[in-house]
Amino acid sequence: MKISITGHTQGIGKACWDQLGAHSLQGFSRSNGFELPAQNHSVARASRGCDAIIINAAPHGQLELFKLMYAQWQHQQGKHIIVIGSRASYMNPGLNDYYRIKNQLREHIINCQMTTNRACKITQIHPGFVDCGVVKDRTDVVKADPQEVAEAVKWCLSRPYEVGELSMWYLDK
Repeated sequence: MKISITGHTQGIGKACWDQLGAHSLQGFSRSNGFELPAQNHSVARASRGCDAIIINAAPHGQLELFKLMYAQWQHQQGKHIIVIGSRASYMNPGLNDYYRIKNQLREHIINCQMTTNRACKITQIHPGFVDCGVVKDRTDVVKADPQEVAEAVKWCLSRPYEVGELSMWYLDK
């Protein structure tokens, strides 16, 4: 399987890269010259021949990249779009920009999932706090290991059916 991963050098993206190493992978991040979302069109073009894409990086550009990939793959069987969302998408979108962005992303994807004339799989994975990025140093929240999110991605990719939405809730560790 050929898989594209955005943000493949840190956090969840890096964990996905490591977890899916047996596949043919191509990564897109600042470290290899892809500034997202400015280069979403380039990522979408480069991912055309892939079987799957994991849209992980640049929350403010995830919706645009999803729309580009969905337009390309909507009618293609064997294609799989996985979006790393956030449990913040379940919160009041009026609370802050991050909640609003993640809520818009989730709602748009649900609308696409309800479309009867599509062939590609679409999966949303909504972890809570993940031990990377801006919450790395927080001690007041329970955080998932990025590897756990990557394992969920791998599991979703391996299913013969579509896993539409997967939420990860850590109550205590």
